[in-house]
Amino acid sequence: ATHATASDDGTLRLWNTADWSPRATLIGHGDDLTSAAFAPDGSRLFSSSTDGSVRIWDARTEYYGGAKLTASAAAYVARYSPDGSRMAIASFDGRIEIRDGNTLEPLHTWQAHPKGKSCHALAWTPDGKALVSGSWEPVVRVFDAASGELRAGFEQGDGTSHLAISPDGKLVGAAAGKRVVLWSLEEKKQVGEFTGHTSTALAANFSPDSKLCVSTGRDGAARVFDVSSVAQRFEIRTSAQDVAEAMFTPDASSIVVATRGGHITLHAAADGSLLRELARLRHGLNHFVISPDSSRVAVASNVVVLIDLARGGVVGELRRHVEHPYNVAFDPSGTRLLSCSTDKTIAVSDTRPLREWLSSLQR
Repeated sequence: ATHATASDDGTLRLWNTADWSPRATLIGHGDDLTSAAFAPDGSRLFSSSTDGSVRIWDARTEYYGGAKLTASAAAYVARYSPDGSRMAIASFDGRIEIRDGNTLEPLHTWQAHPKGKSCHALAWTPDGKALVSGSWEPVVRVFDAASGELRAGFEQGDGTSHLAISPDGKLVGAAAGKRVVLWSLEEKKQVGEFTGHTSTALAANFSPDSKLCVSTGRDGAARVFDVSSVAQRFEIRTSAQDVAEAMFTPDASSIVVATRGGHITLHAAADGSLLRELARLRHGLNHFVISPDSSRVAVASNVVVLIDLARGGVVGELRRHVEHPYNVAFDPSGTRLLSCSTDKTIAVSDTRPLREWLSSLQR
C-alpha cells in the first residue's frame, strides 16, 4: 500500500506503508500544497495548491501528466511525426532516436552528427518518411526515418542554428551563420539564400502555404521574405538584440515573435504590424510552438508556459524538468505536448482542460 503526504515545499511524497520507506517525490506545483487524495481504485492521485491549480498524477509513477523519457545526452529537440504515431528526439551527443508515439517504446537510434557537434535542429518531412537534422557541423543531413539510412547531405559552410521544412515538403530552410539557406529536397541542391540579417540568424519557419519564410536573429529583428525570389517583404523590429524565433499561426493570419528575453508579441502576417502583446516572461525563452488550432502558444522558458493566443496572458505552467526546457512540440491533435530539456529528459503532457480530460476517462 502507498501513503501520500502534501508539503508546503510544493511537493507530494509517496511512502511504502509496509516500512514507511520513501517511494517517490512528485514535483509540479509552484506553491504550498493544500490537499491530496487517491482515486477509489488507487490508480490516480489528486492534489491542490495555493498556486491555484489542481493536478492529477499517475499514482503508479512519479511523474505528472504522462510519461517522462531520458535521452542519451542533453535533449534539444523532440518532435511528433505528422501522423502522431512516432516521435523523434535529437540530443547533444549527435544522436537521433525514434520512439513509438503512443507506447513510447524505442524503435530506432543512430549517430546523425559527430558527438562534439551536437544535434539541435530536427524536422519531419510532411509524409513522415524522412527526417532532416542540423548541428554545428557545416552540413544538413536527410535520413530515412524508418531505417536511419542517410539519403542526402547539404554542405553549407556554417553550422545550423535551426531548420524547418516547408509544409509542401519541397524545401528545407536552414538558419546558418547570417543566412537562411534554402535546399530542395527533390533536387538535393541549394535553390536560394536569404542574406537580410546583419548578425547570426537564429531560426527560420515557413508560412502554411510555403510561399513565405520568417527568420529571426541577433540583429533584433524578425524578417519575412519571399521564398521564390528570396527578397525581403518586411521586417518586424524589436527592442531586444536577440530574437529567438518567429512563427506563422496555422491559419496564416498572424506571426508570433519571441525574443530571447521573453517578450512575446503577435503581428499581422500581411505587413508585420503589432496586434497585441502576448506575454513578458521573467526568465526568457529558448523556443516555442503554436497549437494546431491556434489557441495556445507553448513556450520553453524556465518551465513550459502556456499562453492564450487570442487574448494574451499566461494560462498555465508545466514544471516537468529539473533544468530549463529547451524545446516544445504539439502532436497533430494538439492534446499532447512534448518538451525536452538539457537535463536529458523528455516529457509528454496532456494539455486538455481538466473537465475534458476527466470526461475522456469516463468514455
